[in-house]
Amino acid sequence: MAVVFGPQSPQTANLVQSVCDALEVPHVETNWDFRSNRGNYMINLFPHPSTLSRAFADVVTAWGWDKYIVIYENHESLIRLQEILKESNPSSRQAFVKQLPPDDDYRPLFKEVRSQAEISSIIIDCDSSKLPKIFEHARETGMMKDRRFFLTSLDIRTLDPEEFGQTDSINVTALSLIDPDKPKVQSIIEQWNDLVVNGFRNRSHSGGFYFDDSNSARNRYRQPAPSPTEPVPNLANNMLKTETAMMYDAMELVARALQALDASQPHRIDVKSLNCKTQDTWQQGHLLLDMLRKGFSRIGIYDTAAEGEKFTWTRTATETLRQQEEDLKDKTLYVTTIIGAPYAVKGDDGNFTGYVPDLIEKLSSVLKFRYEIREVADGKYGAPDPITKRWNGMIGEVMSGAADMAAADLSINFDRESAVDFTNWQEPAPCSSDFGQILENQFNMINSLWFSTGSIMGQGCDILPRITPVQWQNPHPCKDDPDELENDLGVTNALWHNWGSLMQQGSDIAPK
Repeated sequence: MAVVFGPQSPQTANLVQSVCDALEVPHVETNWDFRSNRGNYMINLFPHPSTLSRAFADVVTAWGWDKYIVIYENHESLIRLQEILKESNPSSRQAFVKQLPPDDDYRPLFKEVRSQAEISSIIIDCDSSKLPKIFEHARETGMMKDRRFFLTSLDIRTLDPEEFGQTDSINVTALSLIDPDKPKVQSIIEQWNDLVVNGFRNRSHSGGFYFDDSNSARNRYRQPAPSPTEPVPNLANNMLKTETAMMYDAMELVARALQALDASQPHRIDVKSLNCKTQDTWQQGHLLLDMLRKGFSRIGIYDTAAEGEKFTWTRTATETLRQQEEDLKDKTLYVTTIIGAPYAVKGDDGNFTGYVPDLIEKLSSVLKFRYEIREVADGKYGAPDPITKRWNGMIGEVMSGAADMAAADLSINFDRESAVDFTNWQEPAPCSSDFGQILENQFNMINSLWFSTGSIMGQGCDILPRITPVQWQNPHPCKDDPDELENDLGVTNALWHNWGSLMQQGSDIAPK
């Protein structure tokens, strides 16, 4: 046993944490954990409760809500909402706190909330599975119109929009830790769907179980495989929950840590069975824990107590680029391309010639990486299927991981740019230098225009105040009937007023 994942149940988390600390085995959690006492060997990838609560409070502050209703489910909800409740006070920000009833009838609660018609902002903290019923009862009690809802659940996108109803327009805002449009997320989901479909369909169904190898001890714990006629579950982008994504990140982090630990040790990693009744510990547990913590790249500091800007970045762009170059050294990259002169031409010997091979060769000599150029399997540049939304061609190979990059005369459009990253074309236009020489000798009227505008405005502000009687003031306020009046808005003050307005500084002297 090298690493313990979970459990998701908070009732058994303390027990598992205590056992892992005693046996010196790393304990990785991926769910929301509000406990302040965390073990020495525990790592939780989920955002800290105080950080998450601070983010919710920042959203409310950014919107400028001065009155809002807070609806919570249980005591854990109050922990997530503590920063919002701390900043509320009767004078400036009023918060009215209501708890969801234990049953599934939320209509009495919304009828009570409806009596406070002047409050249009509502914050709801509850399990995402209860939200369809909550909005159904809110619609029945007339609470959907002209209301703004802020939901603290991070898995709102996993719900079907039709469950919220189609009769009303709903103003709902929520935060998410997953960007379903990122190419890596889409690639992982595609790989999962391919694994599920191909794994279930192509494996033999011996004894109601499917087998990956001949290890009977492992096969004993495998799940029964569905028959070929049974439907295979399909994972869509909006079905990926936060804890599932966190588990994927945790598995990837542990795999990299084990590889790094194995490479740094003169001997192989010795994973042995441990018994809670003895005092034996895993001697390499603390080494693996250090590798797990080194897997996080620190790029800055987030201070929740700081005023104004809360982020302090410590890694410069040069350092980030240098680290990326180090990661590319001695790494083999698979480059997909499409045949087309003069960019890529495949000879009789199978080797490629043209602009693309020359460019990749130059890059490999500078960045010290190895490469292998392959022709795209389907001979297409890349386009999404209108039904399945899956990409074909070179774009599809890059997204699925079959290729690390694509190099070809590939045009950039909105769909492709949203799926993968593109480099900019570095070859300058041949007519740019000539065009620049022509512009150098042209008359520049911008400076003269600004000078003329300022002069006209200054003279106008000097002449107009002399015409109007409002600008003439009594120099001696004690005299009710003065003999002379003064006008302090001369040419100098008028120009100063215009200059101060342009610099956004203002002026004590201004036309009336």
